[in-house]
Amino acid sequence: MAAFSFIPDRLLLPFTGAEDMQNPVIVDHGEGPYLHTTNGRKFYDGTSSLWVANLGHRHPDITEVLHAQLDSIAHTSLHGQAHGRAIELAERLPRFAGLDGYYSFFCNSGSEAVDASLKLTLDYWHRVGEDKRKRIITLQNSYHGETIGAMSVNGGDEYEDFRQMRPYRTELVASEAVTEREKHLRRTSHPSLAEATGKGTDDIAAIIVESLHGAGGIVPVPPEELAAIQQICDQTGCLLIVDEVATGFHRAGSRFHYQDLGLKPDMLLLGKGISAGYIPFASVLIHPKVGDMYARSHGCDPLMHGHTFSGNPLACAAALKNIDVLSTQQMQTQIRTLQSAFETSLRAASGEDPRVHVRQRGLMAGIEVFSPEMGEHAPAIAAETCQKLKQSNILAGSIGNTIILVPPYVSTSQEIQYCVEATLDSLISVLRHHAR
Repeated sequence: MAAFSFIPDRLLLPFTGAEDMQNPVIVDHGEGPYLHTTNGRKFYDGTSSLWVANLGHRHPDITEVLHAQLDSIAHTSLHGQAHGRAIELAERLPRFAGLDGYYSFFCNSGSEAVDASLKLTLDYWHRVGEDKRKRIITLQNSYHGETIGAMSVNGGDEYEDFRQMRPYRTELVASEAVTEREKHLRRTSHPSLAEATGKGTDDIAAIIVESLHGAGGIVPVPPEELAAIQQICDQTGCLLIVDEVATGFHRAGSRFHYQDLGLKPDMLLLGKGISAGYIPFASVLIHPKVGDMYARSHGCDPLMHGHTFSGNPLACAAALKNIDVLSTQQMQTQIRTLQSAFETSLRAASGEDPRVHVRQRGLMAGIEVFSPEMGEHAPAIAAETCQKLKQSNILAGSIGNTIILVPPYVSTSQEIQYCVEATLDSLISVLRHHAR
């Protein structure tokens, strides 16, 4: 590979501004939890390449199965036909997710899974003769993706302008799952869930939730809030869409986060770690009461939704082997060990600085930097910390004023500890510099 020394403007990078281009990182190859650059540097991948490379890079088992799949076929569509990998995955994935008997719809990204779930929701209510059910409730501070449909249900204030273009009738309700900065700076008042449902429920199509707000800063939704949502779905019959694109596959602790919280999803949205970061892939797992409406053997009208690469054989092969690896006792023990090391390191390194707020679930952590005196400067401090971390050969990301750490499962406890300590040391150094 050519050793490029800069990233040209004509390559548009998502969410990336000029301030992110200090010491640009141009990746040449990866190995385990590390990324190697074209200029010979070796970085610990502290975000698992945007939360997808759970098993690190070049995992031998997944690499082997993909080579074998390439020797068979790289792509054939699911339009009017199928292939064995997709059929096997449609059986195994729901069982792995604790939802045996659910239907599977495959797509390419978490945003597409969200779009598919919203489209399925409205089509379902149309098919059962309840066309008035068009209202979709979503939580303040939630994040569900970047396509127009997904942005319709994003709960962050930064998406207010985009919500004006929304194709869905979305209602944003208040949530206690907010960052420290948002508690202090909250300017937008949203109706409570009780207020939103108190004006009537017979037009509610679905409630969509992240039980742990990932891009919102690794903020858990309080259990009592989730219990109230589940109760409303039980009482009114509206669908519960649970977005586990970020939290699934052991990322937030258990195999799937909803399993710890008493939630009963009508649709479970999966992505990111589903294929261990090898091939773009996502899925919607669909309760039989909805899926049965599309059963071909019953002569039902087809699902009028799909993508060219839905259920691509390479993606399915990677997902199947990912399930195999995650199901081994060795990997389950490894994940538990790392989760414990991560929690211990974060607790020890966070110290007593009142400006540093640590939130952690499983192998996800948000290190928020905020005090009332910082005001609007906090996001710049978080971003500067991530740039400084490059000096310690660690790649991390920031969302607003929160530094995000999402380490690969193939790390060692020592690597986890070094990543956490270097992050906190860099943050304290930046805070001291700004205090001068």
